[in-house]
Amino acid sequence: MEKPWDETISRSALLDVMNAHFKYLSAEFHVEITEAVFDRIFGKESILSREMIVFENEEGKIIGFTGVSNISGSQPWRIIISILPEYFETQLPQQAVESGLNIGKYLKIEELNIYTQGPMAAPFDKALENLGFHPIFYLLNMQLEDSEDIKNNTKNNTKNNNNNNNNNNNTPLKPLPQGITIRKLKEIDDFDQFTSVLNEAFQSITGYQPTTVEKTKNIQEFRRKQNEIEYIFAYEAGYLIGFCIVEYDPKENVGYGESLAVLPKYQHQGIGRNLAVAGLKQIRLKKCKCIELNAILDNRNAVKLYQSLGFYTIEKTERRSYRINT
Repeated sequence: MEKPWDETISRSALLDVMNAHFKYLSAEFHVEITEAVFDRIFGKESILSREMIVFENEEGKIIGFTGVSNISGSQPWRIIISILPEYFETQLPQQAVESGLNIGKYLKIEELNIYTQGPMAAPFDKALENLGFHPIFYLLNMQLEDSEDIKNNTKNNTKNNNNNNNNNNNTPLKPLPQGITIRKLKEIDDFDQFTSVLNEAFQSITGYQPTTVEKTKNIQEFRRKQNEIEYIFAYEAGYLIGFCIVEYDPKENVGYGESLAVLPKYQHQGIGRNLAVAGLKQIRLKKCKCIELNAILDNRNAVKLYQSLGFYTIEKTERRSYRINT
């Protein structure tokens, strides 16, 4: 049975379902979702449809839910689905996907995103396929657990999987081309240049949609509220040509590679690698337990770069991104 969101519904019950859902998708790499994270997605910090649908069994126990959320107010709306693992092989995944889509239509949201993760999410991929939707791109979840790799940029990482067994992790760091300088900033000083570089650097990547200065400002403002952020910028004659953004979550003691971009005409000159190493060194200073990032599978140059720095792909957490026009 499904019913609309009711403020009397136990949030702890929804949190239990959410943790069970994502732990089943990837038990080995699951990090327990806390009430603070749950509230970040579905609480005061997000724009949330109270038309969320909750699913119950015959005994009235909550077995799943679906809703739409836009945490920052500028990023694409997302369908959020969680159901108990024992219902993965029933019709509930199809029902949850369709209900999330209907919420988006009801709210007149033009575009929705939904992510599926790992092989255990096959019922949700099938449900999306039944509705005529296919992934627009694949995200590789990559990790670097031994941050000493960053120190000398030479140590060989033995955990690399078959996707990068042929890469040489001993690639030396090339000096920057003449006239290129790198600076570390605490905040973005020119959003027009920043947004221009971001759009131009990713314009050839399948599924990328150009963003605006306003959206970029809102997203960065939101991210600064969540984590500590370092901006590493590359310049030529005072003009921004590339950047690396890294984040540190002090609560989880985890570092994140948030973004790496270089203008096309400056690529393949070692600038991206210099930016990445500079950014990762900032994270290493925090002595975090690991560093994570998501790389678009189609962006093969970026994937190869991360692998050469010692990052390895966690195959079980590969994410598939769907874009749904309502």
